[in-house]
Amino acid sequence: MNTKTKTADAVITSSTVIEQLGNRLNQIAMLTEALDAKIAPHEEKKKRLEEEAKSLRAGMAEALVGSGRSSVYIGGYQFSLKHDTDFEVQNEALALAWAQEHDCVRIDKVKAKPILRREVMTPDGFARVAKHSVARTADKKEV
Repeated sequence: MNTKTKTADAVITSSTVIEQLGNRLNQIAMLTEALDAKIAPHEEKKKRLEEEAKSLRAGMAEALVGSGRSSVYIGGYQFSLKHDTDFEVQNEALALAWAQEHDCVRIDKVKAKPILRREVMTPDGFARVAKHSVARTADKKEV
């Protein structure tokens, strides 16, 4: 065999592989589009159900706070009340003065929250807001 024939065969083989790869990638792209089209209608339903679940959990948190209970077992799951404190800026100027006093260039609620939690009195410019949420865990007895 001469070298010209080997080179020509190699070119034909590599172009065939590239063509097959391109065809396979096109098939994958078409399947992905088809799958996305099937999933799209369910995304809206998923968002609505997540909003409904969020609303139900908020109602459950209110009911638990109102009853003085910290948890309840329902259908093999324990729903526990979680307490959190958040801070809202009421007066931008006073809050910024507090932030600068604590070496902050701007009011950063995420970084300020742990500092504000330790404060006995809420500084001027901030308001302490109690937040409640519900966490669901599987009942260990039934798992």
